[in-house]
Amino acid sequence: MRSPDLLYEMKKAKVKDYVTHQLQLSEPLLSDTGWLYLIIHPHHKAYVKIGKTSNPPTRLRAYNSMSPFREFSYFFLSEKLYDLAKLESVLGEVCRMVNMNREKREWYKYKADTNTSKANYLAERRLKFLVEIIESFYLTNFDI
Repeated sequence: MRSPDLLYEMKKAKVKDYVTHQLQLSEPLLSDTGWLYLIIHPHHKAYVKIGKTSNPPTRLRAYNSMSPFREFSYFFLSEKLYDLAKLESVLGEVCRMVNMNREKREWYKYKADTNTSKANYLAERRLKFLVEIIESFYLTNFDI
């Protein structure tokens, strides 16, 4: 029987192969520049928002204007990148591959039956994996 860590590494390798292939299908769109972000809320750890913006501080303020305690935060904010629409689309497919459902537009939720500490741990592990994907393919190969 394979260990959970080995299965996780095999899944990561499969996803990275998929991302590499998708990003190589066409030339990057240099006019689509900005920042890619993952936004989370501390009380809803199974949810993540994948988005892009040309102004990160203003974007975060917009989310927090709906929250009286200003609890939304960036789980991850990339360096300035180009071809954001393609990367955002590819990350949406990656979410599906790692057991996350699209809830509303760019919001994704880890499929868990309960809000237990284990479910929160697994959701955070998937978030960290999304960051690894972004960093390994865009921050090292496609910086402006």
